[in-house]
Amino acid sequence: VTKIQEMECGCQKGYYYDTAETDPDNYCKPCGDFCSYCDITGCLQCDNSDGVQLVEYQYKTECQCNAPGYSTYYNEETGKNECALCDVLCSTCYGSLRSQCNSCNEELGAVLVAANTCGCPSHFYYDSSTTSCAECDILCSECTGPSSDQCVGCNKAYSFSVKDRPSLCVPYCSLLGEYFTSAATCFRTVWSVRSLRSRLQNLHRTR
Repeated sequence: VTKIQEMECGCQKGYYYDTAETDPDNYCKPCGDFCSYCDITGCLQCDNSDGVQLVEYQYKTECQCNAPGYSTYYNEETGKNECALCDVLCSTCYGSLRSQCNSCNEELGAVLVAANTCGCPSHFYYDSSTTSCAECDILCSECTGPSSDQCVGCNKAYSFSVKDRPSLCVPYCSLLGEYFTSAATCFRTVWSVRSLRSRLQNLHRTR
């Protein structure tokens, strides 16, 4: 209880005077979460927390962290409930990071990929332009974008290119002596041998 005016006392900010209370030590009762001013009927004014809105019910009003993309979490350091803007892949959270999710945003296709961490499932990547999980190129098992040269991992029977495009997946030629063409097709080395033999013969003829 604090002194408001001369010889007049009232409850401090964040508390209200409970007229039904008979114990003088408990006259002032705390308002609900995110509420700055209230009375016995409910909250009158919310605090300045982002994502907090005043919600009216039939018999009371209260402040809730229910703006789209926000979630309520308990802050152990302050000992209070706080309102956080969740990462887009989180449905509910206890912080703003993607590794601070309580649940994943299934509407965007997000799944739990590690403890409290939401991400796109295998063979999908997060597309910021559509704010959803989009499918990788068919050659990629994991990727950072839609193209076959944005692979993080290759699907079975494919391997990373050994040339100037290290994130490009190309067919893996398991037979000894085969090589990749620019069209990512496997051919036997017999073609390269014939080509070499032809060049040697032409060179011999010119001598």
